[in-house]
Amino acid sequence: MTIERQDILEDFYVGAHKNIRDTIVDVDGNPFNLTDGEVNFYMFDDLTGEVYITKSSAYADEVLITDAVNGVAVVYLKPNDTTRKHGDDLYGTYRYQIQAIDSNGNSEIVTTGKINIFRSPSTGRPRRDSLSAFLSGQSI
Repeated sequence: MTIERQDILEDFYVGAHKNIRDTIVDVDGNPFNLTDGEVNFYMFDDLTGEVYITKSSAYADEVLITDAVNGVAVVYLKPNDTTRKHGDDLYGTYRYQIQAIDSNGNSEIVTTGKINIFRSPSTGRPRRDSLSAFLSGQSI
């Protein structure tokens, strides 16, 4: 069963970590058993269909099924997912989908929504060179 409009519209900035916890249920509202299954995450532009981020439970550092019997998974968005080289940071409103694949290979989009990523003034700024620090006249 697809649960739509699970929007993430606040508290997420370019270059930040974001963990998205999803509890997946079947059409009767019962937990979707993810034992020997897979969970995938896609973030894309709704108008062009261009996919910007893909994550899979095939890699535990991307999506972790934390409670397979009760259908619980966590998607890990990391700073480098939204921070790009050459000033192409991902900020603005995107769409996302979470797909569940059961142990028989049956696939279903189970969660959809919008995700808003705010631009952060601290990302992309060059670091200043550090100068030696002095405490009570002692160099450290």
